[in-house]
Amino acid sequence: MSPDRADAIKALIADLAAVHGSEPADPSADLCPDGCDGAMHELVYSFLLWESSHTKAERAITALRETVVDYNELRISYAEEIEPVLGARYPRAAERCARMHAALNQVYRLENGMTLARLREIPKRDARIYLSELEGVPPFVAARVAAVSLGVHAFPVDDRIAALAADADVAEPGTPHDELTGHFERGLRAGEALPAYLVIEASLDAKPKRSKSKSKAGTSRR
Repeated sequence: MSPDRADAIKALIADLAAVHGSEPADPSADLCPDGCDGAMHELVYSFLLWESSHTKAERAITALRETVVDYNELRISYAEEIEPVLGARYPRAAERCARMHAALNQVYRLENGMTLARLREIPKRDARIYLSELEGVPPFVAARVAAVSLGVHAFPVDDRIAALAADADVAEPGTPHDELTGHFERGLRAGEALPAYLVIEASLDAKPKRSKSKSKAGTSRR
């Protein structure tokens, strides 16, 4: 990694940490159902957060918990049944539900139950590969579960984080997500990636929406 890119990553995290704190809490932790395996919960939550926001994900997981008894009932529910629970305006709702349905069912087949506890007993590299190979799981979801729940040195990237990185000159606009993930993982030491990711997520959730007038102005220049 070039020194300039590493410096850009560190500068971005430092600037955001000055506003949002160096170690913001993970909002998903307090939403884990009693008795549920933490990694399993993070898998579901990460699906809801992918290309979305913590605000939307928290509302969605609350709505799901009011609709299904547990994540096993979520697994056996059809994707078309879950989609309305998220709401008509939820980003990529149909795709999200189909992907999550496929992943939950594969976990059940592989583990004979709704748990990912075994991943804590195997090498971290193998745990990350396991998550990345689950049917329907986007790289963001696999990396987030690995980092947040399993302590793996991983950095989740989706379109939201890629856009922020481009604005901060960490990478060129349009850089593939896997390449950008590599930039962050190489630019941050072990133990730094998770706090840095949580700082970025906190900043994205707090970022104010552009006014309609600015949005229209931006559209007219394209």
